[in-house]
Amino acid sequence: MGQRMLRISTKRVAVVGILVLILVSSTMLLLYVFPTFYEKSHEKPLPGVPVQNTTFAGLVSDTADSVFLLAGPVVSTNNSVKMTIVEKINQPVISQEEAEQIGIDYFSQFPYMSNVTLEPDPFWNELRDNPYYSLRYFVGQYEFYAGVNAITGRVIAISPHWSVLMQYNTSTDSSILSLEAIEGKAYNYLERNNYSLSSNARVEGPTLEQDTILHNFPAYRLKFFCAINGCLIRGNGLSMLLSIKSGIVISFSYHWRNVTQIPVENVVSVIQAERTAKSYLRETLHAVDFDITSSSLQFYVIDSYPIVIFQLCWVIDISHELYGSIVIDAIDLEVLRVSQYGIG
Repeated sequence: MGQRMLRISTKRVAVVGILVLILVSSTMLLLYVFPTFYEKSHEKPLPGVPVQNTTFAGLVSDTADSVFLLAGPVVSTNNSVKMTIVEKINQPVISQEEAEQIGIDYFSQFPYMSNVTLEPDPFWNELRDNPYYSLRYFVGQYEFYAGVNAITGRVIAISPHWSVLMQYNTSTDSSILSLEAIEGKAYNYLERNNYSLSSNARVEGPTLEQDTILHNFPAYRLKFFCAINGCLIRGNGLSMLLSIKSGIVISFSYHWRNVTQIPVENVVSVIQAERTAKSYLRETLHAVDFDITSSSLQFYVIDSYPIVIFQLCWVIDISHELYGSIVIDAIDLEVLRVSQYGIG
């Protein structure tokens, strides 16, 4: 009887051993054939939430806002997805004097400008390639800035001097506006100035932050981003800084190009992109001590002068004493750019 039980136990051990061997072998085979299935990516989520799900849904329009800067057709090939923009165009633009007056008229809507006279700085003001006018004004020794779309005359940015803002922002905690109130103030500002939002916009905030414009006094920040098919459009953004006390807009920037579609059918996986980044760091840059901190799919500005070129890329952020990120084509895995701290 004892020998019979021993034989049965021995058979069970053998069967279990065989099953374990099969399981280990299968796992090793899967790791060899499908290694990306077991690797953990560092892909970070898109910032914010879709604008349609927020207070700002009423500002969404299918028509491109005239504040938008120039864009071009998005072209998809077997090895890339690109948009090329020639910004030096021959179509008429408004004069510098017209742009300067548009900036003055725009600033006049703010209560902090009631006793302020802006004097344009004709030696600093200029037409830039996008094309837009970069403008500076003086109020005594203080400087104010604005940006004006040179084709449509729409204001794309303002930044007043902090000295005229303090009485509208300093406050005790008990009188700080709520987040809902700040969103309402931001909505009213955008609506009053006839700004609309893309259906691909996402919004983040309001968040309370210390801002250098106010010499590190706190203010509320709202940020809008553009994302299509999980891809962040690099450079598209709307940013607003609002007073914690009154909700008055302290600074405003609306830099957006009308991109409506990004084909992502042939995009390689983030795991493949991160592998390429690791190999490049080790074999080409001879980097040893590094970590990947995050990865994101972006329509990235590869070149900005004399022609602007956007390209669909994986942007791999790394922790290293010298290198900050690696930009890799999202279709053919070509390494396009390596940024170094303080260089780009």
